[in-house]
Amino acid sequence: MRLSKYGEKESQELGDDVCDQIFNTKECKWDGGDCLIADYPDCHVEYPSYIGNGRCDGAEYNTEQCGWDGGDCLIADYPDCHVEYPYWIRN
Repeated sequence: MRLSKYGEKESQELGDDVCDQIFNTKECKWDGGDCLIADYPDCHVEYPSYIGNGRCDGAEYNTEQCGWDGGDCLIADYPDCHVEYPYWIRN
């Protein structure tokens, strides 16, 4: 394995089943795959565990590539309505 500019210890963290933010880049292949989201291969966010966690996190999570935050930002009666804060609907 080629060592990263961060050193041997950190390079061993690639592909260790933990999404390390320092390696969550295209060049590091999303931490050796640790930061990839199975159902959303084009979704690359800082905290992949936020996708589909039951809370609409908005911003970069509320995109088509991230499945509208894994469905957390979808509005049952308005499936084509994609807004930053869907919980404001009907307020």
